Amino acid sequence: MTKTFSFLLFFYFSEKTLAIERFLDRNDEDVRKRKMKVKGMKVAARIIESIQKARSHFQETLRTDKKIIFMGMGNDIMGDDQVGTYIVNVLKRRVNHPPEGWMFLDVNVVPDNYMGKIIHFAPDVLVIFDAYRKPFFEEKSTESDASSNPSSPRIILLDSLEVLPDGFTTHDISLENYVRFIEFHCQKRIDVQFWGIRGENFEFGNEQMTMAVKNAADMIIEAFLIAWNELNVTKDSRNS
Repeated sequence: MTKTFSFLLFFYFSEKTLAIERFLDRNDEDVRKRKMKVKGMKVAARIIESIQKARSHFQETLRTDKKIIFMGMGNDIMGDDQVGTYIVNVLKRRVNHPPEGWMFLDVNVVPDNYMGKIIHFAPDVLVIFDAYRKPFFEEKSTESDASSNPSSPRIILLDSLEVLPDGFTTHDISLENYVRFIEFHCQKRIDVQFWGIRGENFEFGNEQMTMAVKNAADMIIEAFLIAWNELNVTKDSRNS
């Protein structure tokens, strides 16, 4: 009888323990889901903020009557290195009726081959899209920093190429000297914007970008298109 009672008592408390553990597991799962939801909302908020900032930069650039070249650099078979060419080619397809003073240029890995075309066009502004290597321009990430999330790689915007160190991109060419050569032949100063997306995978033979880098590229594209559409709406309202 004692053994039977002990067994039933053990069974009772074991079942209670399992029930409590299942309850705690459910609570832990609920807590985890809530944390993930809050984290997702924070990431979404950072993405929206990033798009708004990028849109503001593009608005300042696009609202002028200056001649602009949007140049994408990268290797289509080196993973994330192709992000610059991806951005330019998507913009070229999606921007309807661009001004005559705009040019979308996919230079791939041979920007030298397009130097004559650029000099002949004589741009006032050169907007460059390219991937950059992770070690450069990295700051200590904080929890609120978008770069701490793998789905939000760092995007940098520079208005000077003088600060670019050697090995910043995967290309051997010095972008600073490249622009100076163009300026010399155009006989004028060219405003430069460098949009850099931090790449993660530059493996040769890989034709796919990582999801994080593609998301960053799509964010830049979206910001550009929003700025462009808003400017068109403003122009139409003035003309009506």
